Amino acid sequence: MRNVFGNVYARSLLPAKTIGADNPNAFVWTGEMLDFLKAGANIRASERRTSVPGRADKSGWDLDRASLYLAVEPIKGKLLLYTDQEFGQGDNFNREAWIRWNFSQSIYVRAGRIFLPFGLRLEDDSAFIRQIPGINFTTPDKGVELGIDIGPWSAQ
Repeated sequence: MRNVFGNVYARSLLPAKTIGADNPNAFVWTGEMLDFLKAGANIRASERRTSVPGRADKSGWDLDRASLYLAVEPIKGKLLLYTDQEFGQGDNFNREAWIRWNFSQSIYVRAGRIFLPFGLRLEDDSAFIRQIPGINFTTPDKGVELGIDIGPWSAQ
């Protein structure tokens, strides 16, 4: 799920065309639905259009991939439940589903179906650092993770 920076990045740099870009008063989605509930989505679709002079245009579209994210934080700053579901052409699987308990602002424990904490968080499973070890976004693992985040440093 994207944080505020990720939402701004996704809105301004990722899309081929930004809906409502010419309207400064357009609604901007932040993912926050309630104080304890956040939701998000990442949808990638493609459209094909064929124009031949003297004939009717042909067009069609495909849903390449859709990911839905949901985070519930019943105890603010302490307990977080998260799920990440992916849909697409023939694909429908849960990528992540976990519960996280924060002992402090920097120390936590997380358990469930999680992406292994390895390397850069690239969403490109064809990248060298994803192919060689086999740790990627289609191979989450079930387990328990103890982590510490101090400034720019992180250890799991």
